[in-house]
Amino acid sequence: MKEQLKATALVTGASRGVGKAIAIELAKRGFRIFLHYHRNQKAASDTLAELVGSGHILFNADLGDQKEIEALFENIHKETESLDVLVNNAAIALPHLIDMPDDQWINVFQKTIETNLIGPASIVKNSLHLLRKSTRAVIINISSRGAYRGEPEMPGYGASKAGLNSLTQSMAKVLGSEAISVFGIAPGFIDTEMADHLLSDDERKLVIAQSPLNRMATVDEIASLVGFLTTSNSAYMTGSIIDVNGASYFR
Repeated sequence: MKEQLKATALVTGASRGVGKAIAIELAKRGFRIFLHYHRNQKAASDTLAELVGSGHILFNADLGDQKEIEALFENIHKETESLDVLVNNAAIALPHLIDMPDDQWINVFQKTIETNLIGPASIVKNSLHLLRKSTRAVIINISSRGAYRGEPEMPGYGASKAGLNSLTQSMAKVLGSEAISVFGIAPGFIDTEMADHLLSDDERKLVIAQSPLNRMATVDEIASLVGFLTTSNSAYMTGSIIDVNGASYFR
């Protein structure tokens, strides 16, 4: 059943962390949330229960699989005639050191590119028929400072985010005449479960010390920026890649 009572937003990778905070922020702003997750249905259901308002829906898909992306949008189209906001947040960060066996190294690299770059590109392409029916659509891609400073232990991650930044700017050029804004957000480390997983206690201290603020970003800081970018006041910023790294890295 299609419901067109409020603006709609698709947030990928929204079961936990930054995606969850973004979904909560946009729901507070009156959006109907299409909440995507891959593996953790329990966490996604818990996030769904936290969203204010009504009409929010869970969608499951492996964004490294093109057929599942196509099926995702077939299901979304059953629920809505248009999409106002797309947030490409889902990503993986898998270590793969250069001295790993060749097949393992390239397999991790390829999987990372498929999920973090080809996936978002396909999502943008598949969402266009819905975005074009919005009076002012917005695409927001969550990137990383790793796109600029290099990621020696996760080169696929750095490469995928650099590619995502370029995709963001290309789409801003292509879609600007249709009043579709496209933005990138490039955070440093964010205080999430992913950071806890990637960092030892000593590494965490080193990361925190990189910023003169002596802390990591919070998920709410990223979500608040996403909220602002959905407003008309941000329109002339289209194509921008916005650094949110606490002055830990300048490009």
